[in-house]
Amino acid sequence: WSRLSDDGVAGIKFDYPETAWAWYGGFDDKSYTTTSAYKKLFELCREGMGKDAFVHERIIGNKVHESVPRLDCTVGTVDLQRVWSDASHFEPEMASRMGLRWYKQGVAFRYYPDGKSFYNNGQALNMKDRRTFLTLVGLLSGRIELGTSIGSMTDDMFFDLTRLYPVLPNGQAFRPVDFLLGKRHPEIYVYDVNREWKQVILVNNNTEAVNTIIAPISGSQVESGSIGFNADKKYLVYDFWNENPLGIYAGNQKIKQKLDKSEALVYSVKELKSHPQIMGTNRHVMCGMFEINDENWDGNFDELTFNVDLIAGETMKVVVHLPENRNMTVKAITSNKSDSSFSIVGNYLFIYLLNKNKNALSGVKVKF
Repeated sequence: WSRLSDDGVAGIKFDYPETAWAWYGGFDDKSYTTTSAYKKLFELCREGMGKDAFVHERIIGNKVHESVPRLDCTVGTVDLQRVWSDASHFEPEMASRMGLRWYKQGVAFRYYPDGKSFYNNGQALNMKDRRTFLTLVGLLSGRIELGTSIGSMTDDMFFDLTRLYPVLPNGQAFRPVDFLLGKRHPEIYVYDVNREWKQVILVNNNTEAVNTIIAPISGSQVESGSIGFNADKKYLVYDFWNENPLGIYAGNQKIKQKLDKSEALVYSVKELKSHPQIMGTNRHVMCGMFEINDENWDGNFDELTFNVDLIAGETMKVVVHLPENRNMTVKAITSNKSDSSFSIVGNYLFIYLLNKNKNALSGVKVKF
């Protein structure tokens, strides 16, 4: 292992690790158990490869071929575990095997359900199915293994894929807030960006029919599977994939969304402010968590300012909510590193930013 590391190998995948699971013992060292001998295989790899190497344990736990149980005995040694046999398709159980381990995701292990493809039997997946597996694998796992090469992707496929990068940092994961309600698979996942902002995944696990998913904004998560906000406040809701602001909800209301069969969508839910505020962007599925920073409202000058990370040649769309009780008009929008334009529909301001030549961190000022 040390030689491989010295030669520049960054990581190792242990395929069919059940071959190291010796059910009946037979070890030279009689103090060894089946589990300790199995662990030692990975510990020796880690020792030789070093702490920064990537160690992948394909521990599936099936009864037919992989007869070793799906274990956590390699925690602290292994980085990645696979939760599904060879499969380029996606189904609800795959999300559950990752999502129900949210407390270990990115802390003890990363989990993923084998490689996925944008094609099925030579036919491209429709947009809904493509975005669903990207959402659930990308946000619940943090690792997207693709069976489709970049060169085989259409522009739409590549665009959707890039909405998931950067991936979520280690140490926090989307959690299934309704997992105690007796459902076969969770339907509501929540990520706390901060005390006033949560990203929410709603999932229709019915593979045969349209279904309405209901997520209470406040209340006991144990009893109702709520998002976990305050019943006395108001919140803005934005549908990322459909680039659709859904309006203002009272904290004691429920978000009710009709989802197509086997569909998952991502929503940004933010506490309502009395001034203009960013709801989301079209750049990243986390709606500004990565690409927007230093958002500030200056009430003395009626100016909204923020910094935004732009991708060369790609128009960034930033959605801003305008307060209903104020007749606000945009006097000017300036951006120091990009061309800018805007449109207003109802109480929503849509800002378009483009740097044709290079990636750029651009400061933006909206004067009302």
